[in-house]
Amino acid sequence: MKTLVLCLAVMLAIGGLAIASNGGEVPEVEEKKAAPEVWCPATRYTDNDKCKDCHTMVMDNGKPKFGLKEIPLASNHSEKPYDMDVVMEGNELVAYLKVTRIDADHFREVSQYLYRHPEFKKLVVEIHSGGGSVMDAWRIVGIIAEMRSHGIKIETRCYGMALSAGGIILVAGDIGSRFVSPHAEIMIHKVWTFSMFELSDADSAEDKAELLRHLQKNINRLFEERTNLTAEVINEKSAYKMWWFTGSEAIKHGVADGFIGK
Repeated sequence: MKTLVLCLAVMLAIGGLAIASNGGEVPEVEEKKAAPEVWCPATRYTDNDKCKDCHTMVMDNGKPKFGLKEIPLASNHSEKPYDMDVVMEGNELVAYLKVTRIDADHFREVSQYLYRHPEFKKLVVEIHSGGGSVMDAWRIVGIIAEMRSHGIKIETRCYGMALSAGGIILVAGDIGSRFVSPHAEIMIHKVWTFSMFELSDADSAEDKAELLRHLQKNINRLFEERTNLTAEVINEKSAYKMWWFTGSEAIKHGVADGFIGK
């Protein structure tokens, strides 16, 4: 009991001192105001009226979505084709495709994807390929021309190798936008065919030779149109062998327009 009375006396004394030091007034306890709720994680704006300063409505597969003007919401692109990345170059959204196999069906998937997403104005095609079907390569060249007609810029790059049909895709990029590293390897050869256990006579052999000459002329024509090479040079350099040259030499031949990053 004595202890309780003593504690009360001490508390009253402390209270009296506090009142005396404040002129007899009990101080008010300030309420801490909660920080305003941040509505936009991108801009930190708390005023919804400012939303239109940096956001816009975009269409994704026919459905409206809300996203940033600089980087549309569709840039998430979780459903993009395999081997295709989405990168930013400055303020520009760019599709980046690495080609290892000469697969025209896959290239068509990429083109259709870009048509559905008009925020893409540029496709970078990195070729790192040992070659493949020349017919698939021709289809890819046609798809590239089609994308160009849709206003999509096509830049081709080779860091490592663009061999055979890979070289066809390299030169198919926009002239002025075909780049290589100095030590990249490019290889051109004449059209080949291989058959096992095939029976043929002189007429069928001659027909096959004529077809191969036709295919070779078609390849030579592309290189003549888009490089400094002539059919005579290609035929001479690749007669009975593969013609290899580096990225630095590719620029001299007009197969490429400059070095990557310069």
